[in-house]
Amino acid sequence: MSSITNRRTRFSRVGFTLIEIMVSLTLLGIVVGALLNTIISQQRFYVSAADIIEMRDNLRQAGDLLPMELRGVAPAVPGEITAMQDTALEFRAPTGSSVVCTVSLARTTITVPPAALAVRSGLTTWMSPPVLGDSLFILDPNGALADTFRGYVITANPSLATCPQSPVGFTNSAAEANAGVQLSISPALTATTPIGVPIRFVRRVRYSLYRSPADLQWYLGYRDFVGARAPQWSSIQPVSGPFLPYAAGGLGGLRFSYRDSLGTALTSLVNADRIRRVDMMVRAQSRTAVRTSGLGGSNNGYYRDSVNVTVALRNRP
Repeated sequence: MSSITNRRTRFSRVGFTLIEIMVSLTLLGIVVGALLNTIISQQRFYVSAADIIEMRDNLRQAGDLLPMELRGVAPAVPGEITAMQDTALEFRAPTGSSVVCTVSLARTTITVPPAALAVRSGLTTWMSPPVLGDSLFILDPNGALADTFRGYVITANPSLATCPQSPVGFTNSAAEANAGVQLSISPALTATTPIGVPIRFVRRVRYSLYRSPADLQWYLGYRDFVGARAPQWSSIQPVSGPFLPYAAGGLGGLRFSYRDSLGTALTSLVNADRIRRVDMMVRAQSRTAVRTSGLGGSNNGYYRDSVNVTVALRNRP
């Protein structure tokens, strides 16, 4: 009888009581809750950080793109800048460079070396090959105004022509010589422009802040103009963004301001030839609210940042 009682007592003590189970589950819930809270916080941090990095990359891209093209603009040349607004800028952007290889007797046709050369490979470089209607500037070192780039228009589609071999020309073989590019231009090349002078190829482009119909976000958009194309203006394409929406007074996602050599603000296109400096401010905010400690936040939790770029333009034609 005693052995049976001891056995029952020993068996009754095996396992956990209800109170012990409840305490264990409570502690387990606290630990799991803390872990989940940490995981969620880390996830929010990484999402917010990635959002801010993307926003800053967009700002940096816009801040790097326009200065590269604007530095080649010569406002003193008529028609170089064709629109100057607070959220849009239209100008002739460089698309390539080369040198004059030959000139026709009528001085209305020139040839340039091909882009691919075994030697002097940098003589001709094109970001976009020239087409009918494009403009180019050719250095006239001996004109009334020494070392002046004069403007011309391409009047026919470029074609193959001969650029003589060195030392007369700039090519190194018969194959390279026959790969020269012929350009018909107007007006006729001045008599004071010799062979070998540099050429700047340009095309009219427009950068502006626009709202995309696809996602209703605001982007820095790009269009180019080709007179012989239909339609002449290409469809607007986003090159960077999204940015803050348009706001009057230059308080939106993009603002251009124009100043002369003395720092005086210019607002009218009639003063475009006096522009010596273009200031560009680009503003953006994170796509989602940032409520993670350490990343900061403003404007109802959205993170905002901006880039301000100043570009000095050419002071001579």
